[in-house]
Amino acid sequence: MVVDHAFNYVQKEEQFQQLEKEHGKGGYRVMHLSEEELVDFPSLARSLSTMGEFDWDVSYERRLSVITAGFDQWS
Repeated sequence: MVVDHAFNYVQKEEQFQQLEKEHGKGGYRVMHLSEEELVDFPSLARSLSTMGEFDWDVSYERRLSVITAGFDQWS
């Protein structure tokens, strides 16, 4: 599970970096949503407009700690 998490996370980070190159900073978050589509989802529109920089390292460590905590629960 730990190795799978590492490989999947690196792959996801690389995909998002490529999308940012293609669509600009943060473009991966809203690249398929037009303003017209967001009209029906005002909470989502507000959330997207206030999102800060995503920290891949912090997210990776948090998820890894959840996986390892699960191992502790099972042993």
